[in-house]
Amino acid sequence: MAKDAPDGVNLVAVSVVVSNEPVTPQPTTETLVLEVDRLTTTSTDYLTVVTHTATADTVFILTAVEMESTDYDHTKFQLAIAGSNVFTDLQVENPYSPPIPALKLVAGTVVTLSCKSADGTSITVDGDIIGKEIG
Repeated sequence: MAKDAPDGVNLVAVSVVVSNEPVTPQPTTETLVLEVDRLTTTSTDYLTVVTHTATADTVFILTAVEMESTDYDHTKFQLAIAGSNVFTDLQVENPYSPPIPALKLVAGTVVTLSCKSADGTSITVDGDIIGKEIG
């Protein structure tokens, strides 16, 4: 625990001078992000399973996206970060969590895990977005 800071707040002493004026350090708060949701569908169009939008005035550090399905043979996944698809039409055989090396995302960035049924078969998909927000 940092001296003179409440529990859960990291305080780092930094001596920064801008235009010969010292800049006073401010405490930084880290908040766990754990978005978990489930979707049951027969849709052959992508539908959102779980999403997270980085809160204003924070940096979102994405550490994991996890996905699983009741029927992997008929499930396709799509992951989008900041409007760009990381993958589309991904089919896996088991629960899957792609390697994400602590990706730092600015406030307002949206992470979305979507899925669809490959052929209209009913599927139930669980998705998790895990990380922390600092700010």
